Amino acid sequence: MKRGRANSQENFEGVHGQILAQGGKRFPLESYRQLRDNGATRQEALEMLGFQADDPELSELH
Repeated sequence: MKRGRANSQENFEGVHGQILAQGGKRFPLESYRQLRDNGATRQEALEMLGFQADDPELSELH
């Protein structure tokens, strides 16, 4: 039973590490949508989230 817990903890830590490593690459879409729903312009929302409004990878966001 303890071995199963150890494996689960190792898996959790591995996934958590992967998420943290990709953090700079992931766009917080839900946060962006909430900002837009609450009246922020596209440019304001992107800047609040630390992104450049002219970033070509974000050109499809409205």
